Amino acid sequence: ICHGSNGEGDGRMRKIIKNPPPADLTASRFPVEYLREIIKEGGAGVGRSEQMPPWKSQLNEEELQSVLLYLQSIRK
Repeated sequence: ICHGSNGEGDGRMRKIIKNPPPADLTASRFPVEYLREIIKEGGAGVGRSEQMPPWKSQLNEEELQSVLLYLQSIRK
């Protein structure tokens, strides 16, 4: 609902989350380890937007690895 069905930052929450808006994940060039941390710890946990929630209690390691692989696959 934040990053959109294709990861382009155009999800429904974009109308609410404006500063900053959800990131276009297809344009992201962050290293995988950084992505791992921001997904696990949330934006505030890595000094970025507090709008990005932490997912460490919802994702196990296998699920997190799947998300990371997906994010790498949608990069333009």
